[in-house]
Amino acid sequence: MFDYVMELSGERDEIKINSIFQRVVDDLHSFLLIDPKIHQIKITLDNSSTITQSEIIHSVGVHKEQKDDKITIIIDMAYLTYIPLIILREAYILFIPTILKNYKSIHLVINNIIVANLSKFEFIHKWKALVAEKINTTYDSHYLPLYISIFDRLEKIFTFFEQDKESLSPIRFFFQHISKFDTLIQDTKE
Repeated sequence: MFDYVMELSGERDEIKINSIFQRVVDDLHSFLLIDPKIHQIKITLDNSSTITQSEIIHSVGVHKEQKDDKITIIIDMAYLTYIPLIILREAYILFIPTILKNYKSIHLVINNIIVANLSKFEFIHKWKALVAEKINTTYDSHYLPLYISIFDRLEKIFTFFEQDKESLSPIRFFFQHISKFDTLIQDTKE
């Protein structure tokens, strides 16, 4: 569904990046059958040291600035290789209810979704290793094997349904569920 995003790997043209990002958001809107929570988004690239190496998986390679209902996503140029994954992740994040934006469990699911969506991307294994490293430093080591086991299974489910276009999408179900029942969802305990 999002193979066209893979052409962005290493891309430096912000106009092209923003254009493809908007296409991804439009495609997600049609696929998920829900509206994004934020509509004014701009993506820029930055080579300066203002972007810190985040330990949070939903911020890998980016810094975000939000003012009112507009968000600027600043991608660290050191992560240009991973732009397809970052673009897809940031597009999915737009569909998360505000109350759930910082839930680690939600972002782990989104990471599994983007890995399934871009399973043919040449740098997917490096991305998975990068995210695994962030998980190892973020989560309580006591629960780490459980998290890894659960999210490995999720990745397999999403990958299976990515290939089976006739089935009801668990991705659509997930986003519609969190949109309708956001107040009932709790983050993982640590």
